[in-house]
Amino acid sequence: MKSPSTVKEIQSLTGRAASLNRFLSNSTDKCRPFFKALKKGQKDKWYEECEVALQSLTTYLTSPPLLAKPVPGEDLFVYLAVSNSAVSSALIREELGAQHLIFYTSKALLDAETRYPKLDKLMLAFVVSGRKLRHYYQAHRVIVMADFPLRSILHSPNAYQRLMKWEIELSQYNLLYRPKTTIKAQALADFVAEFTSSTEEEKLVSKKKESSRADKTSAEPDQPRDIWQLHVAGASNQKGAGAGFVIVTPDGTLLEQAITVVLLASNNKAEYEVWLAGLLLAKELSIKKLAIYSDSQLITSQALGQYMAKHPRMILCLDKVQELLMAFPTFTIQQVPRAENAHADALESLGSALDTQFRLSIPVKHLDQPSIEEAEQPDLMQIDEDPSWKNPIIDYLVTENLPKEKFEARKT
Repeated sequence: MKSPSTVKEIQSLTGRAASLNRFLSNSTDKCRPFFKALKKGQKDKWYEECEVALQSLTTYLTSPPLLAKPVPGEDLFVYLAVSNSAVSSALIREELGAQHLIFYTSKALLDAETRYPKLDKLMLAFVVSGRKLRHYYQAHRVIVMADFPLRSILHSPNAYQRLMKWEIELSQYNLLYRPKTTIKAQALADFVAEFTSSTEEEKLVSKKKESSRADKTSAEPDQPRDIWQLHVAGASNQKGAGAGFVIVTPDGTLLEQAITVVLLASNNKAEYEVWLAGLLLAKELSIKKLAIYSDSQLITSQALGQYMAKHPRMILCLDKVQELLMAFPTFTIQQVPRAENAHADALESLGSALDTQFRLSIPVKHLDQPSIEEAEQPDLMQIDEDPSWKNPIIDYLVTENLPKEKFEARKT
């Protein structure tokens, strides 16, 4: 394919590429240099990056993936991927253990959307896929393959307005969420690999930027930005045992869970239950660096190997906790005051207070002012009024009695 030399030829190229979006994996990122060349103020309309992108696109189109047609009533699978500049998805079907591509979607991120947290970008990719492939989503059950707990995030009572809006939009579809499994289709593997490599490049760029900033501010201590936090709390009362944990992502996103323990358990057993639940979720999220915070001195000391467990049940729980901790290359355990663990403690209280028949998501409403304003009572005072010309008229209207004097009676 001949390289474009004018603005009109570049516009023609981008138009033809847009018509092939369905067949192009990560089409937005592939064509991004062409769109940059059309921006106003660009001196060299066709530069080296555009030529590389054109050759890569030409090579890709020489062996495009074969797209399949879904069978009515079967389950479809959607894979999501994000980068700093675009979000994409791939819709596939499975037949006899083989995966077949149906459709690609891709969307360039707006300036504000590029600053979304990664979880929000994944949700945006999902929403864009649902909008563009509405006819597939309405006719089939769609299984979302993602390593992040998208369902928990969407149904969280603390979800902010953007997520609530997306949750309402997606509630019309029959959706099921599963963690990613082995990728069998080569085209799908290439789709995921493209975003993996682009993410690695973005990390290298960000590391270079951070190192340059560190040279300027070497006096300030480095703050870890890739550490996830796990806050746990558990307790029991007369109604049962409850537990709660909060996972804080490096970008500040909160993943919350309140747990009701049906079986009777002590405070320590309830604490171990929330440790196991939190560590299992952290393991599913493939977290590499984890900081664990608990207000239980006993459980924290046992996990650190400072105390020994004597009760058989406690020994089994401790062994399971230590087994799960081996899944994290780097982790720290710290005992904190209860006041600093208030968020997880509130979830623990919620889990222990609710009956099992009321295990539903309970939204929390914050009232900044009372719902009913109490009316101010006016001060009542006795006032002596002078006789008025209206008094005889009022008396006549009320009692129908005329004044005794003829002159006053005529006036009335």
